Amino acid sequence: VFFPYVSWIPGKFVGWLSYVTFESSVVLIILFWAFVNSMTKPESAKKGYAMLATCTQIGTITGSILVRTFVLKIGSPAFIALGGVLILCVPWVVKLYVKEVPKEEGIVVEKKKTKTGFFEGFKLIVSKPYVMGILIVSTIYEIVTTILEFQMKMIAKDIYVTRDAFASWYANFAISANVLALIFALVGTSFFMRKFGFRFCLLSYPTIVGVTIASVFIYKMFGVSNVQYMWALFAGMVAIKGFSYSLNNPTKEVMYLPTSKDVKFKAKSWIDSFGQRGSKGTGAVIADSFKTSLSALIT
Repeated sequence: VFFPYVSWIPGKFVGWLSYVTFESSVVLIILFWAFVNSMTKPESAKKGYAMLATCTQIGTITGSILVRTFVLKIGSPAFIALGGVLILCVPWVVKLYVKEVPKEEGIVVEKKKTKTGFFEGFKLIVSKPYVMGILIVSTIYEIVTTILEFQMKMIAKDIYVTRDAFASWYANFAISANVLALIFALVGTSFFMRKFGFRFCLLSYPTIVGVTIASVFIYKMFGVSNVQYMWALFAGMVAIKGFSYSLNNPTKEVMYLPTSKDVKFKAKSWIDSFGQRGSKGTGAVIADSFKTSLSALIT
């Protein structure tokens, strides 16, 4: 309806183009968090980062509900176009923010000039154990989630065979994960940070992932059907994604606060781009190697 003049483009080409474009948009998130970390004090972060997570979930839930409600009526391309328009609004919002924030709370400009270059961020990571720790906390779990999500989508694709039916089902997954993240962000993130500290929060997320993986693995051993296994993966991924958004992400961002601006901008860009893409790529290679046997893949 919206793009009849591009119907001649092969579906696989559109899929590749969309995926690469969306994955590249992670640069926006990297720049946003670097921008926020550079002008936030630790005391404010304990309260404010949970609120940022809350707003993120509200936006994601709203978008997912719209997809689930209307995708079968107007098709996926309309939502892709809407997302593009919304992203174009981001620079004006940032400009308004910079204009309205008082100068004393703004970015402190360092007069000392430091060396810069493409590999400076990588050098900071390998030379500073603390920054290497941030890399591990920020990326390792992506290998696991990529493998689990691949399994879930492959099974769901056989059940929801049309493009828009699959999009509608996947919107349910996004809604569930982000509702969990929203609830925890409202009642849990700030509380756990203040009450138990950052170390507890950092250890909680890998514990949740480990318990989830073990539960899914044991459930599969009972010889359940593909539909039952898909919903088990669905529940596991909701837990992993939800706590990633609401617990792990705000906590790992706080880890940047005591670091220098070089780490906040140069090293962080490497971690959030090359580190996370590399972890996802590793998970994808593993998934592709065992794509003919989901049983072997979960093992």
